[in-house]
Amino acid sequence: KAILHEWLWDHFYPTAERRKPVPTREEKRELAAKTGLTPQQVGDWFVNARARLWKPYIEGLVRGVCDEMQTQPEGEAAAPAAAAAAAAGGGSCEGGFGAMLRGSLE
Repeated sequence: KAILHEWLWDHFYPTAERRKPVPTREEKRELAAKTGLTPQQVGDWFVNARARLWKPYIEGLVRGVCDEMQTQPEGEAAAPAAAAAAAAGGGSCEGGFGAMLRGSLE
């Protein structure tokens, strides 16, 4: 279990190559060999971990970015971290928080 947690945290934040912490088939096979689980069990563990750990954290992060962007005075640039998170999240907060999340979590 510690091996799976370590992989999850090493791949926790979205990147251009990997929007969600989802191991490839090869990575699942490697993790299965290290843990004594089957690749199917490894995949199931990650489905549950994303639902219980990753998604709530990312939703909170995106919500914070939206709140920060909406409280910026007119014409003032958003903080670099907020701008980067919005870009990683797939856009702006226009259209509501749900629209931004759909872009970042799909």
